This record gives sequence, C-alpha cells and structure tokens, in this order.
Amino acid sequence: MGGALVAAAVLALRGGGLSGLPVLLLAVVLLLAVPLAERLSRRALLVGSLAFGWVVVTWWWPLPMGTAGHGTGLLALLAGGLAAWVAAGDVRSRVRRLRPTVRAADVVPLGATLVAVYLLLPWLRVRDDVAAMALVLPGWDNSAHVDMITMLRTHGTTIDALGAAPGGEAWKFTEYPQAFHAAAATVLDLLLPTAGTVSVAATVNATAWVVVLATGLLAAGVCALPAFSSRPAAALVGTAAVSSAFLLGPGGTTLPAGFPNFLLACVLTACLALVVVSADRVAAPTTLLAVGGLLVGVAHTWVLLMALGLPAAALLLVPWRRERWPREQRGWVIAGAVVAATLVGGVQAVRLLVGLDAGAVLTTVGAIETPNLVPVLTVVTLALVLPTAALVLLRERHVAGAHHGTADPAPESDDVTSGSVLRAALTGGVVLVGLVVAGALGAVQVRDSGELTYYFWKYALGVELVAVVVAVIGASALVAVLGPRRPVRSRLAAGAVAVVAAAAVSQAYGFTGVPGLPDPVPATSPGVVQRALATGRAAAPSPTGAELLAAAAVEVPAGTHGVFLGSFADVHPISAQQWYLSLTGTWTEEANLRAEALAPPTDEGGAAVGAESVAQRALRVLDEDPDAVVLVAPDQLSAVQAALGDEADRAVAW
Repeated sequence: MGGALVAAAVLALRGGGLSGLPVLLLAVVLLLAVPLAERLSRRALLVGSLAFGWVVVTWWWPLPMGTAGHGTGLLALLAGGLAAWVAAGDVRSRVRRLRPTVRAADVVPLGATLVAVYLLLPWLRVRDDVAAMALVLPGWDNSAHVDMITMLRTHGTTIDALGAAPGGEAWKFTEYPQAFHAAAATVLDLLLPTAGTVSVAATVNATAWVVVLATGLLAAGVCALPAFSSRPAAALVGTAAVSSAFLLGPGGTTLPAGFPNFLLACVLTACLALVVVSADRVAAPTTLLAVGGLLVGVAHTWVLLMALGLPAAALLLVPWRRERWPREQRGWVIAGAVVAATLVGGVQAVRLLVGLDAGAVLTTVGAIETPNLVPVLTVVTLALVLPTAALVLLRERHVAGAHHGTADPAPESDDVTSGSVLRAALTGGVVLVGLVVAGALGAVQVRDSGELTYYFWKYALGVELVAVVVAVIGASALVAVLGPRRPVRSRLAAGAVAVVAAAAVSQAYGFTGVPGLPDPVPATSPGVVQRALATGRAAAPSPTGAELLAAAAVEVPAGTHGVFLGSFADVHPISAQQWYLSLTGTWTEEANLRAEALAPPTDEGGAAVGAESVAQRALRVLDEDPDAVVLVAPDQLSAVQAALGDEADRAVAW
C-alpha cells in the first residue's frame, strides 16, 4: 500500500506541473538510494549501469501511461518500489540502507559531473528552437538522433515496433538500435510537463543531460576501483585523466559532430571493465544484472564496440575459483535468468541489424575528422603497458609467496583483493582485442575501397577512449600491487599534489583555458573549442534552421509530402530535407530515398554543373516526384509559381 501511495504521489506531482531539472534531480537521487552497494561510487556505478543498459528494454512496448509519459511511469515505479521495499522490513534499518556511505573519493565524481555541465552549458540551457537548431545543424547525424528521440517520446515505443507509417510507407530507422535514444527520451519525458510538446530545444537539452549523466557514471566507476576507493588523491588524478579524454579530448567533439550515441557506447563499454574489476563473485545478481545491462546497452547503441565489451565482460570469470560461483540452486536460477535476459537483448539487436548489408555499411564513406595518431598511440601503449606491468609484478609476488609458503601473496585490505588486482591487470587484453579487430576492419576497407573510411576511424576513436579507462585501471592495479596504502603525513600536501597533477592531466589534449589567447599558449583542447563554438552558434542562429522550423509548421495538402527548398546557406540540401522530415515526424525509408533528388546535378566526373536557382530546383524535384509539394521562402514564392505555370499550387510558402 505504501509503495502504491508513493507512486501515486509522484504521478500527482507530475500531473500538477512539476517538470524540468527538479524532476531529473529527483530521479538521480532515487536511483542513488537503491541499496545495491554501500559505497556511493560503487552504488552509482551499478545503478547507472542498470539504468543506461536496460532502459531500452522498457521501450520495446508502450507503457499504459497516457499523457503522463514513459519516463514518469518509470519514475513512479522506482519511487513506489523503494517505498514498498522499506515498508516490507525493518523500516528504520532499511531507511538507513538507502543512504550510501560517502568517503572522500566519492566526492570526485560530482566534480567531474560539474565540469561536464560547464562544458555543455550551451546545450543544457538553450530554450529557443532556432538557437537549438544552430547547435545541431553542423552534425549531419543529429537530424536522425532528434527524429528517433522525438519518435520514441511521441509514440511511446521504439520505431521498429510501430508498424507501417501512414500511407503504408516504412518508417526510417527501424533497423537502428536505440538504447541511447531510449535514455534521451526518458530524460526528455522528465524535463517536459506530462502533456508537453516535444521541441528541438528540449531534445537538445535531454541529449546533453544524457552526456552529463554518463560522464558522472564513468567518473563514479573510476572512483569505485578498489585501489582508489581509499586513495582520494589517486582517484582525483585517475578521474581527471578519463574525464579529460571524454570531455576535453576526442570525446568532446562527438556531441556537435552528431555522435552522442557513440559516446554513450564508449562510456558503457568502459563501465563493463570497471564493474568487472571489483566484482567479488561471478554470479552475484547485482553484478550480473549490471554486466548484462551494459552488454545490452552497447549492442543497442554502437554494436562494433561489442568487440571490446565482450572480452571485458569475460574477465568476470577470473579467477576461476569455486567460491566465486553460486553455492545454492537459487543462485544458479537467478544467474540463468539474467544470462537469458541478456541473450534476449543481444538477439533483439541482431534482429534489428540483420537486414543491413554489413559490407556496404562498414565501407561507408562519411564525414569524420581523422584523429591525430600520436595521442592515440600513446594512450593505447599505456593501456597495454600499465596492466602488463601490474600483471608481471603480481606474478613475481605470487612466485615469491609460493617460495615462502604464503597462501595468498597478493596485497589484501578492506578494499583490494587479489582477484580484483588480477582482473585489473588483465584489462590490457581488452585493448589488444580491439586492435586486432581494428586491423581486420581496416583490411576490409582497404581491400574494398582502397582507403580507410568512416567506420574505421570512428572505431579507432572508440578504442582510444576505452583505452584511456583501461590505462587508468592498469594504474590502479599497479598501485595495489606495489603495496598497501601507507599513512599520509600531510593530507593537505597530498591533496595539493593531486590537484596539480589533475590540472596537468587535463592539459593532455590542449590548453583548457579561454580560447583565443595569443601565443605561446598551446592549442586549445577540442572540448573547450566546441563549447566556444556552441556559444557563438546559439547567439547567432542559422538562417536555415529558422527556415526549417517555419516550413515544418506548414500543413501540406492531404495525399502529398513536403520538400524543403530553403536558401541552403549553411546546410546541404539533402541534410536540410532530412531535418524537415525529422521535424515533421514523416521520415520514412521512401522519403529518405526521395530526398536524394535534392543533390545538386553533376557531370559524369562528379563535378557540380553550375548553381541552381530555387525555381530550377523546384522544377526538377516536382518533375521527378508527382506527389511532392515544395516549401519555399515567401519572397521566392512568386518566382517559383511562375516557373511552375499550371502547377503553381504545388509551391507553398512558409
């Protein structure tokens, strides 16, 4: 009864108008109250892994929530479930268990999260749709992500479960796994009022909040490493290294480039290694659910990273000791159920992807910046060397212990066990497997197209980001192997050294201060540059973005479909049409094919054949598509209608 009352109270608050950041913070607090672990960082890692990993499953079927929304339903279930659990036992004891234990190292993830908020502030605080369009237009893939997030929020389920679109056409992205979009749609539900209309600005806000929360999850995972949990100084430096890569370095370019789902996949892949390292038992239900959820999340976010995720998950079996497995039948039943659910999630991802031509997809030529190989090679080298060094030292101690008859020569404390150190020392194998797969992918691309293309470089970026986390895990293993924590004479001095080291690490990808300072200041880090660019774009919105929003508000005649013919001052015509389809919720496979007609005409060599006027483009498009209606600027309408003659009614102004 208590759980039902609390759930009803949440629904009532949401129905009464509670929305925005307070609701999102309430959701975070409730998640952190789930007593899956005593320590705050470890609890945040486990709960966050469960939430990000399994949330897509809840969107496979529409929840009967009506206008309340999917996210509101999940929030009510969470609050009601916690209340019911408390009421079902010793209330005082269970209430105490809701509050995690907080050590100095557990405060570090909050700092990383606040840094993420600062860097993504232009995305988080944008409220005007025109300004929001200016932020997302530079990344070609952003129109697809906005479409999928909006479709999930509008229809309450993933696109593959919707059936045919109106008119019998097939929805676009039915073959696209949507774990990231499910997470963003859930956040969007919480940010908007229960009956609120989806806007571009709200979708941009939700996308940025997912990146912020994912950053906090990753930082919590680093601070939950056994060797760092009682060493806040080491936790600070390790978190700074990881956060710098994901926010200031190559990861800082992914959101504006249109790759937020890829960034989340990198975070979830890294979290697999972080969860597994400190797992005491193989079949502990919480650990298995977290690992299973992360595998499902990676498979439904960016499946190529499963090449790194699977070997990371396999480390859960190390060391192979009987005491790490269930001792009762109940434990085996639970483990079997979790494994079965994970397999179902994996099969669903395969079912979605099986219709794609893998060869054609993997050799796709797309717009992606070729990474600087120096930091890539440096990070990969550290990710191989540091864990290997820890493994060698651990082996030497094992041999020395065997000579002295010691049962377990590995370092032991309340936080560090020999098993966790061994798993941490073996994480270098994850990067090694990633390099082998990268080599195979590169060989296929060179064989088929003669060069390394889009997916190779994107996969290489994923290997680099995961390798940073593996290097930090390897460093934690070295810390553990080299001996137990020694008393620090001056905590203030140790903290000061850690702060200086963290600040130095944050400069690894370039200067993190204000861009535009004169030489000899080193090159500014990509994350800071992107923040400055986003601020400027929001202040000086794109003309095409305003045109697209105006065109999307125009209702075209029944039985026709709109084709956007704007100025195309800063957007490719095909990309602009895809944005129009996204904003109007009409993006189908057939509409996507029709959009190709907007490509400027070229000669046999692929060179552009002069510039087209709006009237010329309208004539060409309408000649190829008898059911189309072109949407043009008001000052272009008369010229276009004059060119169309008897078909002047097929041109509409926004």
